[in-house]
Amino acid sequence: MHPSLLTDIVTTLRAMESPEAGEWLALTRTPDALTREGAPGHFTASALPISPDASQVCLVLHRRMDLWVQPGGHLEFGDTSIAGAAAREMEEETGLQGRVDPRPVLLSRHPAPCRPETWHYDIQFRAVVPVTRPVLSDESNDVAWFPIDRLPQDIADGVDGLVEAAVSRSALPGSR
Repeated sequence: MHPSLLTDIVTTLRAMESPEAGEWLALTRTPDALTREGAPGHFTASALPISPDASQVCLVLHRRMDLWVQPGGHLEFGDTSIAGAAAREMEEETGLQGRVDPRPVLLSRHPAPCRPETWHYDIQFRAVVPVTRPVLSDESNDVAWFPIDRLPQDIADGVDGLVEAAVSRSALPGSR
């Protein structure tokens, strides 16, 4: 992995006002925490595409889980920042491009669908994206925009909280 990526993750976590940040900072000292081989867990990055007026979000129907989630995934060798990794994942999974807020919205520790008995430590961002037709990737069964008040029923745990937090952040002055 690029050496600046670990530095960026540490800087990002230290700047967050989150009770989980301590556990997450400890993970940065674990070998392979930036790769999918990392155990007991490894970092991932995701970006929730949100319309400029904060009325819609774009979600992908995850192929393995068969649940709607925000675009995101594993870190790659060329990633130099965690927000950049989230932007890359969003574009790969939806074809969408937009401005990723460099301040994470939430941290989500959840079981890793890629490796049993490991955790994803997902650093979750908000991306302001024009509402255009998304492109389906081979990692998903579907991709679509949803009004924030009509999210799909088969949504992964925590995604509704991410949507709520991203919309709340959009309401802050200077956040669009």
